Amino acid sequence: MELNKILIIDDNKNEQIFLTRALSKLYSCEVLTADNGQQGLEKIVLDNPDLVFLDVMMPVMDGIQMLEILRMQHPQITTPIIALTARSDGATLNKLLALDVEEYLLKPINFEQIANKIDKIMGKSEY
Repeated sequence: MELNKILIIDDNKNEQIFLTRALSKLYSCEVLTADNGQQGLEKIVLDNPDLVFLDVMMPVMDGIQMLEILRMQHPQITTPIIALTARSDGATLNKLLALDVEEYLLKPINFEQIANKIDKIMGKSEY
């Protein structure tokens, strides 16, 4: 899998900046951002990114709502999604896994975690 375009869906501008910088160091790819699930859904459909980082708790439309709509209305879209969440409760994590997220990261996240999850998704991992 080649990463040409990555979408970050997060209402926190600091998270967007951190992820954009981290991803730019790891890959020479275009990084797109969206501030909520509604914008993110539109960008997934229109821009066809190779990978999505999706915050779970956001205004307008949260990450779980976005995933539910994406899976129902656009089942042909199989873009790998890494969920970002501060909630580690079983119900949230089970819901994310039921909606076919590839991986999830508990906030706060760091550079090494991002690289490991992407490597795992891309099949380069040693796990």
